Amino acid sequence: MDSTVGTFTVKEIVCMDMESSVFEVIKTFASLRFSALPVLDRDGRCFGIVTPKDIFELIASLGDVHAIKAWEICSHTLFYVHPEITAVQACQVMRDNKIHHLMVGDAVKPLGIISTMDIVDQLHQAEMAAFKAGY
Repeated sequence: MDSTVGTFTVKEIVCMDMESSVFEVIKTFASLRFSALPVLDRDGRCFGIVTPKDIFELIASLGDVHAIKAWEICSHTLFYVHPEITAVQACQVMRDNKIHHLMVGDAVKPLGIISTMDIVDQLHQAEMAAFKAGY
């Protein structure tokens, strides 16, 4: 599988304002099929990324989803990759850093986001195409 991440990046990025309540984040997750949402600072730059796992940890600690803000629970370390890296290289970055999401592009102008499931889907499509070509 040698396709570049730019060819299958999710380009419709839905972002949360850093001051959004966790409840607003939950409502956004409930209405979409994304596994991560970038959190933007006051200047519109990516500040972090929030996942359902972050929300589960807050709820497990009995945190108030109405009072706590997105910036308080998001992961603050973001990993950016160039859209021309291969899916295999993206997998290596994810594995080496024990993460499931990568921002494609840069902090000033992210082009999109990819997840481990996006790569799995891409691999599945490539395998199915190879299988069909063999018959």
